[in-house]
Amino acid sequence: MRFGSFSPPGRHRRLGVLDGDRVLDLSELAVERPLPWPELLLEPNLDPLLAASAPAWREVHGWLTELLAAPSALDTHDIAPLRCHTP
Repeated sequence: MRFGSFSPPGRHRRLGVLDGDRVLDLSELAVERPLPWPELLLEPNLDPLLAASAPAWREVHGWLTELLAAPSALDTHDIAPLRCHTP
């Protein structure tokens, strides 16, 4: 699973997961769906997620794995117009 920080045109920096040529916006997802660690996904960079404990990583990874199993039900961004940020 490839996590990163990106900015859609005219919007603030946020976290996402690359899925092919699409990006799943984790900050939008954290607001729309219940998850165990929203404070890790609402940040503009990966620092809190990288500093989290192994149980937090496992829960976030498991939650995202389930969601990505049915990608047609997810709202994703085309990667082309996005500004990708280095960690």
